[in-house]
This record gives sequence, structure tokens and C-alpha cells, in this order.
Amino acid sequence: MMKTLFSRFFQRTAQYLPILYVNRLKVTRKHLKPLLNDQMPLEITYSPVSVGQLRLWLTFGESMKSMTALGFSEKQLDDIKGVFFDTSLWLFLITMFVTFFHLLFDVLAFKSDISFWRGRKTMVGLSTRTLEWTC
Repeated sequence: MMKTLFSRFFQRTAQYLPILYVNRLKVTRKHLKPLLNDQMPLEITYSPVSVGQLRLWLTFGESMKSMTALGFSEKQLDDIKGVFFDTSLWLFLITMFVTFFHLLFDVLAFKSDISFWRGRKTMVGLSTRTLEWTC
């Protein structure tokens, strides 16, 4: 694996250079192009990021390494990267918000079902359709 985090310390002046992070997480197979000749265009983009965002990217990169060690294919890793980097941040956050509430309501409904069936001593008052529907 190639190194993605670069920094340098000067002992004489006791100063660090800024951290340079090469973000390979946003590169997927659909971005790769075959080399047809010896020349190719090179585009370098530099932008500052917060320490929190850098930590998130480093954690995500380590997760990708773990998934590779577990046997995930390159295509599966690209699909996972696409969920996080190819979609809009707002769409992703709204999806997470809706998913959270859906899970919350499922847990509450399941809790209600358990308390209902736990308190039942007989099946009086329940139709067979209701029993078939809940099972």
C-alpha cells in the first residue's frame, strides 16, 4: 500500500510542515482510464480540511484495509465508497435520519407486540385472520 499521509519535522527550527493527505478514497474504478500513450493530463487539487475530517478519512481508509483483509473485492469496495463519496452529503444525512426513525419505530412496535402477547392468557377476542397476519 502506498503512503497517504505526509508530514515533515525540521529539528533545527523545531517546526512541522503542514500535513499533506493524498485522498485515494474518492478514486473508484470508474475514474480510471487506460494509458494510450506516454503523456497524460495531471490535475492536482489542494484544499485545507479540518482535523475532524482528516481523522474521519483516516478511519475510513483503515476500514477499507480491514474489509480488503476480510476478502471484499475491489468492486464491492468501490460500491461502499460510492455510498459515501458519490452521493450528496444532504441526501446521505436525510437517509440516515429517516433510517434512524424507522429503526426506532420498529423497536417500539416490537416492544408493544411482546407486551401484548406476554399479557394474553387466552386467545378470546382474536380472529384467525389477525393471528395469521401477525405470524
